[in-house]
Amino acid sequence: MMHGMPGTAWAAIRHPVSPFGTAMARYVALLVGLPFAAGSGGATTRPSLLLGTAYGASPRQGRQQRTDSSTVRTGAANPAPHPLPLGMQRDGPIMPPTQSCANRRIAGIPGVLAITVACGGAAGCDQSPHTAVVLANGYPTAATAPLVVYRAVWENVAFPTPVEPGSSTSPQPSETTSGVTAYVVLAPGWDPELSATPASLVVLQSRVPISETFDDLLTITVDDTTFAGNCVAGSPLPQAQADFITQVVFPCDFAAYHYDAATCTLTPNHDPDAGVSCDAGS
Repeated sequence: MMHGMPGTAWAAIRHPVSPFGTAMARYVALLVGLPFAAGSGGATTRPSLLLGTAYGASPRQGRQQRTDSSTVRTGAANPAPHPLPLGMQRDGPIMPPTQSCANRRIAGIPGVLAITVACGGAAGCDQSPHTAVVLANGYPTAATAPLVVYRAVWENVAFPTPVEPGSSTSPQPSETTSGVTAYVVLAPGWDPELSATPASLVVLQSRVPISETFDDLLTITVDDTTFAGNCVAGSPLPQAQADFITQVVFPCDFAAYHYDAATCTLTPNHDPDAGVSCDAGS
């Protein structure tokens, strides 16, 4: 039976319930931050779950109106109030209406959800694997003829943008491998701002195959300790290997030249049938 009270948001729900139901009612009251009262008056006693005041209706108004017109009786006497949980009072929770006991008890759950949502929308929280490679020019920056990396290829990754000594490229997506040789074309003394095409080129290859593991950022440093082919450093390549690099790996850059591996010099190729047809920008 439920008695409504004009002008107030109080309501009392009274119904027969088992001991298990009483325990569940108390648990629900604790969970959502509502007061709980149970009667004690013999066989006719029934537990009551007070729904509390709505925000905007003061506890004092609720008590006054309940005393005037809405006292609920069970048998001959009012039921004795059940002791309320800590932090509760008869007219509602002792706390601002902006935060309930339930929110306090499960404050960790909204926090976890907030972190999850924030990470879901931020790139810095991205947890997906990233396998990438960076090419770094490890040659000295103060050399008389700086060795600029003009072209480079490793696995299926090409680095077409020149890299000056002491600089590196941005990370490029790559794949895992147990070891692949890297190939590089140097442009000694070349200034990209002064000339579009280098006057001389030197081809290099990594001394050992370079491997990469899953979800790793690999840095390939180009210098005379990790790459062979620089004649000035006393490590020229065999001519057959140099021909492979100039004719197969970088055919367009050497289409009009013959590269001499022993001296690291270019000579114009006057054989019209030896040229390679390349698109502009290749």
